[in-house]
Amino acid sequence: MKDNNPFAGPSPFFTATLAGLCLGAVVFLSLFSSCAQAGDLNVGWVNATTDIDGVVLPPPPDPDSLNVTRVQWGLCTTASGSIMGTVTTSRDVAAQTVLSTVVVGVADGNWCVRALHITLAGVMSDWSVTVNKVVRTPKKPKPPGNPRVV
Repeated sequence: MKDNNPFAGPSPFFTATLAGLCLGAVVFLSLFSSCAQAGDLNVGWVNATTDIDGVVLPPPPDPDSLNVTRVQWGLCTTASGSIMGTVTTSRDVAAQTVLSTVVVGVADGNWCVRALHITLAGVMSDWSVTVNKVVRTPKKPKPPGNPRVV
């Protein structure tokens, strides 16, 4: 029969579990800290207030009112950033209340961003103009050379 003395130390199962959790945490941190991303894309816009005929957009729940703004981003195919290449992803945000979004942790590169509105009826506007941002990871400098003590 096993002695239930609380001062006998942790059980082998507890020790193995704790060691496994610690090892898992070290592996996780080493994998994801080496995948550090370069920067963020802070995207802002002004919502349309009229349709293409100049008629003021109605408030919800009218089917012609704005429902969402779809923001799309990807790497640019030109240095000027005017042409979007492969779209990395997109995000829909509530058009009535949100006028910005942050795309966190993009890699180095020339990123293009564009947006469109979608009404409650599902009608899409044309894409906005494409804008860009060049993201570069700050470079780590070399350490000081030839230190000396006098």
